[in-house]
Amino acid sequence: FQGYDVASCQFSMHYAFGDIAKVRGFLTNVSANLRVGGTFVGTTVDDGAVAKWRAQHGDTFGNSCFKVEIVAEDEAKAASATTYGTPYRFTLEESVSDEVEYIVDWAALVKLASDEFRLRLVESMNFEEFFEQYSTTTIGEKLKEKSNKRDAAGDNANPMSLTDDEKEAAYMYRAFVFEKF
Repeated sequence: FQGYDVASCQFSMHYAFGDIAKVRGFLTNVSANLRVGGTFVGTTVDDGAVAKWRAQHGDTFGNSCFKVEIVAEDEAKAASATTYGTPYRFTLEESVSDEVEYIVDWAALVKLASDEFRLRLVESMNFEEFFEQYSTTTIGEKLKEKSNKRDAAGDNANPMSLTDDEKEAAYMYRAFVFEKF
């Protein structure tokens, strides 16, 4: 077995950050199953975006699409002596209801991935930046074209058109690419 070319983890990696052993187990699985030169792509919570919101709004923030409530430090410690990431309660309209998730300390993850799991960061950016950079590519233009055709046909499920509240919810995430070396 030579390993896979691509591993993908979308909107779930941050759940492992409740415990460093889970983070290491997760990264072990990714690294062990990728070939050298293989790519690990994903999306997770953007700790920088969360920090900005906390600075502006305190430990509870959101809009009509999502809500974040940072778990009080004493409550987090009482829940688990092994808590690794900062826990928060998250609600996403029509999808997630008051689920405990964890903020990913991005700098710590990048260092751990490189130092212990031979995963080098290639790219990392907030969804807002990701959308701006890649929506004008050939693939992005094709998606826009398909979306416009759906809109013309009366289909309101246009993935290229987001409300301001949906854009704010998307801002909570980062896209990333690691390469196994």
